[in-house]
Amino acid sequence: MKEYKTFFIKTLIIFFALLVLIPAVLITAGDFFAGKYVYSKAAAHIRYWIDAKQNRADILNKKGNKIVFLSGSSLMYGFNSKYAYEKTGLPVLNLGIHAAFGSYIYNIAKHVLKDGDIVVLALECPYYEEEKESNIQGPFAEYIISYDNDYYKKSDLKKKFGLAMFLFQQYIMHPNIPKEKVLVDEDYKKQVNDFGDFVGNNETTELFKSHAKPQVITENIPEKYDEYPLYNFIKYCREHDITVYAIMPVMYHSKTFTPEEEIAYKHIRDFYKKQGVYFIGDIKSGSLYDVNFFHDTSAHANTNGAKIRTDWIIDNVLSRPEIYSINKNK
Repeated sequence: MKEYKTFFIKTLIIFFALLVLIPAVLITAGDFFAGKYVYSKAAAHIRYWIDAKQNRADILNKKGNKIVFLSGSSLMYGFNSKYAYEKTGLPVLNLGIHAAFGSYIYNIAKHVLKDGDIVVLALECPYYEEEKESNIQGPFAEYIISYDNDYYKKSDLKKKFGLAMFLFQQYIMHPNIPKEKVLVDEDYKKQVNDFGDFVGNNETTELFKSHAKPQVITENIPEKYDEYPLYNFIKYCREHDITVYAIMPVMYHSKTFTPEEEIAYKHIRDFYKKQGVYFIGDIKSGSLYDVNFFHDTSAHANTNGAKIRTDWIIDNVLSRPEIYSINKNK
């Protein structure tokens, strides 16, 4: 009996040792490899988007303040900031990145924004939910591992472990993953203009047409939202004299909205109202009802859909006197 007890205790000790040791080894390996030896083509494409937007921001910053539109890829596909600039002459920036990046888009925005700017949030529904550290998606992990070692090192242990696990899986599943920075080919560069808008989306893919489903407006704003990323970003803007507005994201939606969606929309607007943020438009203002206005997902407008959405932004957002007068008195 004593031998069984000793064996059981030793087994538990080994189990708990491994439980601590394995994450520690993975995190340490992540510290060594992240940003140095692992790169992916998808991450290179995202880096190209971000660089294009940063270059545009640098140009605008030299001239004065700017109007930054912030969201995931629904904005990158659904807002033609070059066209908006040509129509209005206003210093607009399309900071649509990737919805899989979660609150990381606020880190990018903070590097782009300066005191006196205006930021318009066109956030997809997941941004109104409490971010789960364990929910690390591939595009985000690939980007951090390939290009942002500092962010990895500053992350908490949960996020570090998630990123390190992704790194480990990439090496096991894809041993031939590039170990040097991937160059973006010229054909891909033609799909992103010098304003950072995605313009390689002229048609609706047949695959999307065959599986297209309208989006549903949802929200899950935490009761203690003073700790979640969106609240803290708005607080940051307030502390840096950055004016915040909000609008609905572009989405493929049916012409009718359910009572549940109306309630979700009200919660979103109430949240912004409590933060002193003015919401422009209504529940329908981001929705396009024809599948032929979208490219490959219900959040990625094609060229025609982006034109409709951009015209709405010009007429309803950029025409507001307090926005239109940016830099006029400088």
